[in-house]
Amino acid sequence: MKTSSFRAVTRWWCPETDSRRARLIAVLALLVPTALYAQVGGAPPGPAAAPYGNGVQPIPTYAGAAGPSNVLLLSVNSVTSYDSNVFGISQSRLGDELLGLGPRLALFEQRDRLGVEIDYQPYFQFYQHLTQYDRVDQALAASVTYALGTHWSVRARDAFTDQTGAYQTESSQALVPGLGSPTALNNDIYMPLAAERANDSRLDSIYRRSSRTSLSLFGGYDQRSITNQPAGVGSLLDTTGVTGGMQYTYRLSNHATFGTVYTFETLKYEGGVPAGYAPRIDIHSAVFSLAWQATPSVSLQVFGGPDYLPAQRLVIDGLAGPTPPNGRSSARWSWTAGGAVSKSTEKTSFSLSGGHTVMDGGGLLTTVTSTYSSIDLNRRLIRRWSAGCNMMGSESNTLNYGSMSGKLKSLNGTVNLGHPLNEQFDARLSYTLTRQYGTGLVPYGAGLNHSVVSLDLSYQLKKIPLGH
Repeated sequence: MKTSSFRAVTRWWCPETDSRRARLIAVLALLVPTALYAQVGGAPPGPAAAPYGNGVQPIPTYAGAAGPSNVLLLSVNSVTSYDSNVFGISQSRLGDELLGLGPRLALFEQRDRLGVEIDYQPYFQFYQHLTQYDRVDQALAASVTYALGTHWSVRARDAFTDQTGAYQTESSQALVPGLGSPTALNNDIYMPLAAERANDSRLDSIYRRSSRTSLSLFGGYDQRSITNQPAGVGSLLDTTGVTGGMQYTYRLSNHATFGTVYTFETLKYEGGVPAGYAPRIDIHSAVFSLAWQATPSVSLQVFGGPDYLPAQRLVIDGLAGPTPPNGRSSARWSWTAGGAVSKSTEKTSFSLSGGHTVMDGGGLLTTVTSTYSSIDLNRRLIRRWSAGCNMMGSESNTLNYGSMSGKLKSLNGTVNLGHPLNEQFDARLSYTLTRQYGTGLVPYGAGLNHSVVSLDLSYQLKKIPLGH
């Protein structure tokens, strides 16, 4: 089955005389395990999985579960938590109770040309003892798509948060996908208790020449600012990122899609940038990917490519004015690579992903090379009960230009148990454990050690149909 499928694709894709293209197809074929060809042979045609580069953070869903459409949802959420170490700092442990309470507005509308998804959650955050950190937090995820014609469309997305604390109050379920790599800032590093305002935005212009090929031009803007950081914590960094790029995708079959994406990103840091590090850095990346819908319930993605970092000016202590030539780094190369696999059935959703890339240091460090992985498992149990488990881990190493390097290892895990009390009222009990420790040149207080127990109650007030 593998040999016949490969020959058919090769004859269709390129002339017999073009051996270089044939070798390219052979390399792509070897990326997919042999057993998957047999599975796909009996699978009905369906949409191919998306290759790397679209910037979507997927939401785990069960097979056959349709998302809301043409509806306005109004609800009230309440999260009661106990945090064993609010500041997160291992050297000064202090527990406290926390209450988050507020409304939630979600809008989903799909017309012939226009699609709108908005999920907005403002909420009040109250501490029992640390009342100086009481405030109004908010979170927004939005996506707007408009078809300009048969071939052209535009898409604007934004993910905004204004929150306090290493542990953020969350709703029981995400409704609109957030933004992820390669256009969002680092979310795998956890900060001590501080007010953090973050915004990731992206605009895509998409040209679909046919049902097989598409070309996208995109630009993004990311910003993270930090205020009211606790005493005794090393200086945290404000970060700004500007991204531009181009993505090309080609559908090899009903089940496989090849893609390539080029991105150019500029990262700027403000605050206490250590001597010997660059306050601004440019990153050029070229990543190739293959997405494969192995079966109707299983999808895979692999990606990889080089990163080029031009020479950067470094921060030099005790010198005023322009940085001298000896304060300039040399150009270097790095790499981006990774993969993901997901499976969805009517009772189970499972996803596993991991990779390596160059990105910002999450407000604690400057630019880092990050190796990360995550696993997400959700299961429907008896009598409308459900359970879930999510784990994320990362290791971040600062780019070393001859000065002392820094390293952060982060681990976050959550288990939850949920049950709808009726059609409008949902309850979820969860436990979250966070560990983070650093070595080398890292801010004092970057090490975190705390756990949180939370009870999340959500009551749907209104469900207003918007028509078809």
